Amino acid sequence: MKFILVEEDDVLIQKEKDIISSVLFKYDIDYEIDVYKSCNSKLKKEIEDNSMIKTYILSVDMNQSISGIDVGEYIRKFDYFSNIIFLTNHGNMFETVHRRIFNVFEFIEKYQGMERRLEKDIKKIVKYYFDVKMLKYEYKSSLYRIHYKAIKYIVRDTISRKLFIYTNNKIYKCNMTIKNIMDLLDKRFSRISKSTIINNDYIEEININKGYVKLQDNTIINSVSKKYV
Repeated sequence: MKFILVEEDDVLIQKEKDIISSVLFKYDIDYEIDVYKSCNSKLKKEIEDNSMIKTYILSVDMNQSISGIDVGEYIRKFDYFSNIIFLTNHGNMFETVHRRIFNVFEFIEKYQGMERRLEKDIKKIVKYYFDVKMLKYEYKSSLYRIHYKAIKYIVRDTISRKLFIYTNNKIYKCNMTIKNIMDLLDKRFSRISKSTIINNDYIEEININKGYVKLQDNTIINSVSKKYV
């Protein structure tokens, strides 16, 4: 994930960075934060590169010829999908912002519960990003994309040596090794044996002594190893 902060006030910049870092700390997501104090050529180049969805946090109140609103308009010339959050000292700028900028994620007054509201918005953005993460792989010349949240567990078949990926309504095959697929997954997944990976969000009960995991849909997986749990 990428966050772009456009702000002149060093204190607010640090607050914004701290809020982003505290939220992202709970997720297994790589992120970066870039800071700009003016709409320079580097920022314009960043905006013009719309190859990924970003989150812009723009200060409306800048002591320059180009305001945060101008930056927002410039973003929307190239990028309709990135998130834009405006911070301002003046609540009466709400209508101006929404009239001039398409699809504003949030408009926050800097000194009216800014930290709480910004944290809430970052959580929404991160949760959406987290929920839409996908496992992407190729099998028999077809490209597969499976949402992480849909995967219940993954088992390696010792005879065919293929992986079987179990979701709520389908089973997918894959030629990767357990180690390779584990490297692609995030921290919601755990390896519970030499041949099994499980999505922690689906677990109802783990019985290490009896060597099984019970999922929320009552599925029983009899392959828990003390070496991995």
